[in-house]
Amino acid sequence: MFKPHYGICKCHSLERLIVVKAGYCHFGNEVYKKSKRNKLKEVRAKRKSDKFKINKRRPTGELTLYKQIWDERPHKSEVSGEHIPFFHIWCFSHILPKGLYPKYRLKKENIIIKTIKEHYDWGNRRHKLKDFPEWQPVFELYETLKQQYNQEYGRIRN
Repeated sequence: MFKPHYGICKCHSLERLIVVKAGYCHFGNEVYKKSKRNKLKEVRAKRKSDKFKINKRRPTGELTLYKQIWDERPHKSEVSGEHIPFFHIWCFSHILPKGLYPKYRLKKENIIIKTIKEHYDWGNRRHKLKDFPEWQPVFELYETLKQQYNQEYGRIRN
């Protein structure tokens, strides 16, 4: 247990009653705590600003490509033929996954226009879609693009 005593205060460099273990007088301790709080606020503010910097993504070029495709192709789903009334990035779908086939990420032939529901189905229920006739051209395109990619880049992907 710390006992107050007379000694040299770290803050004032004068002999005073030292009231805390850190070596400060009563007034010096208040100044020390205030500066510590201010430093903590600065650190928190910096963390917040860094947090926002981290969440910013670098542009990949996909949005520009989607806009070009939107201008070139009719605004219909290439699977069901359903009209798509407005531009939305979820209406564009990669046939070959971007992660497995990174060189085809920005290739127009690898991207087709679909409804948002069809995009979801392609990403999450692909194995169930093989039985539906409207999806057959998409699966044929998938196989063709996969073979092209393997010939160009010499990798065998399943």
